[in-house]
Amino acid sequence: MSKHVYRDKAKALKSRDAIRSWLPQGRLGFSVEDVDVSLRIFQANDPAGSWRLIENKVGQDIIGPSKEFHFAAWDRLWRMSDPNGVLYKGYFVVNTPTDDWPACDTFRVNGVELTQGLFRRWLWADAPSLFLQPGSITDSDLLEAAKLAAEVLQYELIDIKPYRFRQWIADKISCAVKGKLHGR
Repeated sequence: MSKHVYRDKAKALKSRDAIRSWLPQGRLGFSVEDVDVSLRIFQANDPAGSWRLIENKVGQDIIGPSKEFHFAAWDRLWRMSDPNGVLYKGYFVVNTPTDDWPACDTFRVNGVELTQGLFRRWLWADAPSLFLQPGSITDSDLLEAAKLAAEVLQYELIDIKPYRFRQWIADKISCAVKGKLHGR
């Protein structure tokens, strides 16, 4: 089993830790990772929408090799299945000074520092316009969404490129995928 250090043991995922304890050491060929955030933005006439994976790291932490291999493989396969980037918008690492996001004044997304307002705008992507159409607000949920959309639209949308996985890891994933696709 892998040995992990938690900032707050109360926030440890018991399911992930149980799986880790039931398998041999990671270096023997096992990796168990959790997804911090999977964000899907959709609308009634487009239920598929688009989505991003978000890894949260507190402070200056970086993702380790196990997590990087895990998500580099996912990223590669999803990009292969969606080569035009219509559905899958990428993997992003968000560094924050604390796990308490509402208390954070700044966020760093793949190394780009953003204020909370800019970060909230980035989360919305192009979606605010979906909630600001006159006459479309008919209930309290839509009204709240319209208020949030109007609030984040005061900030510029920052284009942040998806996380760039270490080249040697991306190369290993590509070789594995090509080998498996060609029956090797």
